[in-house]
Amino acid sequence: MKKNWSRRPLARFAPRRAVSGRCILSAAACGALLCGVALPLAPAVARAADRDLPDLSIEELMNVEVTSVSKKAQKLAESAAAVYVISNEDIRRSGARNVPEALRLAPGVDVAAIGGGRYAVSIRGENNRFADKLLVLIDGRSIYTPLFSGVLWESQGPVLEDVDRIEVVRGPGAAIWGANAVNGVINIITRRAKDTQGAVVTAGGGTLEKEFATVRYGGHVLADTTYRIYGKTEATDASDDAAGQPGNDRSHTSRAGFRVDQEGLSDHLSVQGETFNLTSGDRIGRPLLVPPYAATQPIEQHNSGADLLGRWDKTLSSSQDISLQAYYDFTTITLPPVAITQLKTYDLEFEHRIHAGTRNEITWGLGYRLYGDRLDGSTLASFDPASRYLRIASLFAQDEYQLVPNTLRLTLGTKLEHESYTGLHFLPNARLLWDVNATNEAWLAASHAIRTPSVGERDGTVLLGQVEPPMPPFQPLPAQPVETPGNFGSERLNAYELGYRSQFSNRISLDLAGFFNRYRGLRQSMPDPADAALDMANGVPYIRLPVVTVNGISAETMGLEAALNWKVSDWWRLQGSYSRIRVKLSEVDFEGSLTSSPRSILSVRSSMDLQGTHFDLWLRNVSDRPVTVSTPLIPAYTTLDASVSWRLPYHFDLALVGQNLLQKSHPEFVSAFVSSEPLEVQRSGYLKLTWSY
Repeated sequence: MKKNWSRRPLARFAPRRAVSGRCILSAAACGALLCGVALPLAPAVARAADRDLPDLSIEELMNVEVTSVSKKAQKLAESAAAVYVISNEDIRRSGARNVPEALRLAPGVDVAAIGGGRYAVSIRGENNRFADKLLVLIDGRSIYTPLFSGVLWESQGPVLEDVDRIEVVRGPGAAIWGANAVNGVINIITRRAKDTQGAVVTAGGGTLEKEFATVRYGGHVLADTTYRIYGKTEATDASDDAAGQPGNDRSHTSRAGFRVDQEGLSDHLSVQGETFNLTSGDRIGRPLLVPPYAATQPIEQHNSGADLLGRWDKTLSSSQDISLQAYYDFTTITLPPVAITQLKTYDLEFEHRIHAGTRNEITWGLGYRLYGDRLDGSTLASFDPASRYLRIASLFAQDEYQLVPNTLRLTLGTKLEHESYTGLHFLPNARLLWDVNATNEAWLAASHAIRTPSVGERDGTVLLGQVEPPMPPFQPLPAQPVETPGNFGSERLNAYELGYRSQFSNRISLDLAGFFNRYRGLRQSMPDPADAALDMANGVPYIRLPVVTVNGISAETMGLEAALNWKVSDWWRLQGSYSRIRVKLSEVDFEGSLTSSPRSILSVRSSMDLQGTHFDLWLRNVSDRPVTVSTPLIPAYTTLDASVSWRLPYHFDLALVGQNLLQKSHPEFVSAFVSSEPLEVQRSGYLKLTWSY
């Protein structure tokens, strides 16, 4: 049986076209960077007072507080988990223009560009445009949608200048965050309003980033109340396919928002909100009942939405504190000819933390979330019912116990969660941290997590593609595989992790993590020839071939992740990371998402301060990537990003960034969902001017 999802030739191995004028800015960036390298180093050392690298020692960096592991502030070195913190300074110096690009800084995170602001982002395997086992939050507000179990990265665009840090937890976080925190948790934490006072204006543009601008202003309402308001717009040009032809992925995004913080002696109240509008192009493959049995159709995607979040933290005493958080999110996704979707989310969470004696710290909480949707389908996808509500109620409790004070710490926790599709789930977790000495820590963990079914998997009927004749015994009729609603249940994971952190000196640190994951009941789409039926559309007879989604695949993954931080001198820092993964499946994965991650990712960054000039290089190597059983490997690639920035008079900063400088273009991913047009990542560059006062 021949599969033909889009019948587009995979021209990624076609000869590259000659370098065009679009690369002039990138070439200028390279020249400027070479000039930066030529600056004499000795005077730079002498002018150490001008450096802008973080003055924190390695020891201080290890003591940075994180909150995403246990829903409480704790030192990174005291976290019994594989956690990595991407700071605001890291983002600024990397030249990243959005959150997915910044996530490449963390070990074990697989980020692949698709086009039009669309990305496939995953941790520890199983990548896709909508990676369904990665929970992503912005200030504690989940942006994971139950419609298709994933994140619409093109719709997420916080102002990077206002991001305080991005906490990346690799491995399950279900005992704290609930279902779908399977392979990892990403929490994007923005700065408090008091830390963003005054005015900031940024503007720039380049070869692919055609234009972007941000305006933000922060001020005081009362002595204890601060605020900020902001607006942001950006437009990107079309990417090219492997044959050098422009795609249809131009995009434009605009957003505006605010944050207000009131800080008293024992409490903190925060309210923030945002609204956005996105337009992005694409080309998708549509099946036909007559030769050539598939056609490419240009489409324009429109996303819009708004959210409002409030959080209250209260210190009751030296041993107790509580918090209450509520948010509302409304999103409209218009993706012709697939569906028009309206999704509403209401969420309420309460937490209570108490120190019970000198060795116990107990945290517990309650949560309730309500999803409501309205789905207007099409000939490619329909939903029954077309509107529904999903309810999730949860209770979690965690006890952190000092087995040996200041040496051995055991954390036991679990979450009970009841959701509309699959009922009650028990999500336990156990973590043990051993402080070997003042500069070395070892930890191990065992966790259970689940991924719950999406609305599309339980209520959707989706036309998957086209199988052209001959197809015995139905020849010469074409066949259309149609995924129909079934009783698909939750996917399950038992995970085992161990890690080691060492601070060799006040200049060098190493973080190692290993994992073994055992999955059960993973998604598998199975054709059901017994229920095949003769049908007709527009006078053309064809075979309707039902495809049922079942929990049919078991898998095992194991891997290693390493991160090295070396402060070579007061003006030079090197950071490196390496991750490797191996996947073993019990059945053939026809959709390809389980094996679509590269086996290894290597990243090396160099950051220098040379007489007030900031000079950064970022080298990455990504091994080859399988996509589906019917699509060849995406070849391995190596990229180099470079940026140079200067502080100018009158509160101005100028940055020149070149990205993917080693080759004209390269493919990173082919999206199976909606059969998006395969595009390549181009060599590019941009200028950015920032004024702050």
